[in-house]
Amino acid sequence: VFLFKDDTLPLVDLSVFIRAGSYLDPADKVGLASAVSSLIRSGGTAQRNAQDFDEEVDFLAAILRSRSGLSSSEISLNVLSKDLEKGLDLFFEMLRMPAFQKDRVNLRRSRILQNLERRNDDTRSIEVREWGRLMRGTHHHASAQPTESTINSVTREDLIAFHERYYVPVNFVLAVSGNFDVSEIKNMLSVRFEGWDLGERSAAVPEPEYSPRPGVYLV
Repeated sequence: VFLFKDDTLPLVDLSVFIRAGSYLDPADKVGLASAVSSLIRSGGTAQRNAQDFDEEVDFLAAILRSRSGLSSSEISLNVLSKDLEKGLDLFFEMLRMPAFQKDRVNLRRSRILQNLERRNDDTRSIEVREWGRLMRGTHHHASAQPTESTINSVTREDLIAFHERYYVPVNFVLAVSGNFDVSEIKNMLSVRFEGWDLGERSAAVPEPEYSPRPGVYLV
């Protein structure tokens, strides 16, 4: 946990970086890590459905986001200092007990499939995709692309299993900055980690085993 006290504004920013990126996607389920990261925020929790959870976040005027990348995922919270306790409750409720609500899972799947149908409409997306293959080869995780088949193969059970395996404290790095009391924030975090098994550390990110070949390539 990294803490940086800054009383300039009555705000607190908290981020948790998770060793759970797309490099952990099974070959037949490319897009799984991204789906978990997205639906952990939009798919409700064990205590509240998605709509109620969103309303609670909005009521606090908080910003709660999640995203994923090749080697890690991130969940962040921005909240007024006076609402820090409630903001942390929502943050850890989402982090520890996501529900992956079925209707939200289906809605996201539908949107992703629509985006896949349009991904060749923009030449830049083609160039970025092909550049990655030229630099890392076709078998590196950074070159893997979701398809209709891999997106449809990701089930709610896959989301739950991925979360239980990788979204565990041993894979977390927390950063907190803003207007807070250092001893109080340490206590707030300690309380919310009580009873949470450390889990098993994720495998290391694999390095490329491919040497780019100079040439002129036409797509």
